Amino acid sequence: MQLSRLAAVLFVSVAASACADSTGVIGRTYTLTEIDGHPLPVTFMGVDAGSTVLSGSLFLYNAGGAVRVDRYRDYSANNGQTYNRTETLHDEYRIANDSITVGSFGTCTSSCRLNDVGAFSEAALTLTTDVSPRTSPVYTYRLVKQL
Repeated sequence: MQLSRLAAVLFVSVAASACADSTGVIGRTYTLTEIDGHPLPVTFMGVDAGSTVLSGSLFLYNAGGAVRVDRYRDYSANNGQTYNRTETLHDEYRIANDSITVGSFGTCTSSCRLNDVGAFSEAALTLTTDVSPRTSPVYTYRLVKQL
């Protein structure tokens, strides 16, 4: 039991230091609770593949950095196998009144993702791709921890 606690403390310490390398102190931690009003897990199906969002976290750093970590289970109809993967995105964020934008605010010099936009409150936020008309899923996050 003592060894598992030590391992857990070590894991959390390493994970926290890895996330705080250049973005400073985490000011807010959110957990992904639903996509388009559906609780996790949520599956997106394609023609010959599918991807299930298992969990997600969003870390907003006091210095303006944002890190999103999402866990997926992917399915390929071509070989009938499933694969687990974790996707980590390092961005920036801006909050103005009750709106939030997460993405890149500098000049894009190569292939760049679109920013995500949404509503911001003290307890929750939503994010969706900044395109018009709105056709992308809406991700809802709930505040877990605030410094």
